[in-house]
Amino acid sequence: MSRRDRDRDGKISVWVKNISKRTSPGDLRSLFEKFGDVRDVYIPKDYYTGDPRGFAFIEYLDEEDARDAVDDLDGKEYHGNVLTVTFARQNRKTPKEMRRQTRIGGRDSRSPSRRRRRRSRSPRRRRSPSYSPPRRRRGSRERSRRRRDRSRDRRRRGDRDDSRKRDRKRGDDDDDSRKRDRDDNREDDDDRDKRRHDKDREDDRGKDREDDRKRDRDDDRKRDDRRPDSDKDRDKDDEREDSNHENRNGEVDKEKEDDDWEKRRKD
Repeated sequence: MSRRDRDRDGKISVWVKNISKRTSPGDLRSLFEKFGDVRDVYIPKDYYTGDPRGFAFIEYLDEEDARDAVDDLDGKEYHGNVLTVTFARQNRKTPKEMRRQTRIGGRDSRSPSRRRRRRSRSPRRRRSPSYSPPRRRRGSRERSRRRRDRSRDRRRRGDRDDSRKRDRKRGDDDDDSRKRDRDDNREDDDDRDKRRHDKDREDDRGKDREDDRKRDRDDDRKRDDRRPDSDKDRDKDDEREDSNHENRNGEVDKEKEDDDWEKRRKD
């Protein structure tokens, strides 16, 4: 290994290419520490997007450890990618140097024909050496799509909540309507029971009055059987007169009772 394979601090740097985007510095450290003490693990990232650039630098404290790692891991598959492990040919760049290299690479990547078309369409304008065209971040489109999805999900959840509220309110209204119907039916049943009870009580009273009259007639008949015939004839005449009078009074009493019953039923 030549002197330029070492960095300025005398440390040995190993360059690892074709690493997976899901590979972290901790994963590389655990992989390369099997061969010796690792001073630092660095995965360069794109200055504008923040995505890994697909390679990494591993710094060893001992040259033999670095050589063992290169010999053993070069061409080995890790996280689905075949690694290329060699000694680094240059020092590890700072983020500022990586930004400058990315800017220059992006400017030089334009085709000559495109540059000629741009010069032919408009007058040449001077630009500062530090000028770089604005770049659209790759993740902005993904973030916009996620925001739209979240907004759509919120609207859908709101619609579902409104539908559930309407269903609950409709169910409460139906329960109230059924409760009112039950209360009305209960009141009607109570009224019918009360009217039936009043009628039964009036019927019982009429039967009691009829029984009283029957007992009175039986008692009178027994007394008549014990009296003389002359008194019986006289009593028959009196009874006939009383019967006529009673019939007249009974009709009046019956009409009066009917009026009283009708008045109580209305109350």
